[in-house]
Amino acid sequence: MAGHTYDLGVLQTHTQQLGGVADQLEDALSDALQAELPQDAFGPLGAPIAELVKPLAQAAQEAFTSGVSSVRASTASMHATVREYDETEQANAAAFRAGMGGA
Repeated sequence: MAGHTYDLGVLQTHTQQLGGVADQLEDALSDALQAELPQDAFGPLGAPIAELVKPLAQAAQEAFTSGVSSVRASTASMHATVREYDETEQANAAAFRAGMGGA
């Protein structure tokens, strides 16, 4: 990109860190999807409360799933960006070397 600079190493590191965050989120999501609110979670008289909480928990799980998907998509996009920048940089360097007589 004209007028812009970037550090490919920093982008690669960011991509790896983003992938690590996605892995951690997927682990947390897996645990959350296995969790279940028992009927007696709020004591013997609190069963109606547990029933009221269940739809909220389901909505939270769906939102969490969407968030994990979003982070995974961002990670894939960053991988593609790093790859494209690297390929462009290599092509530019090769063209420069060729223009300098192969030095």
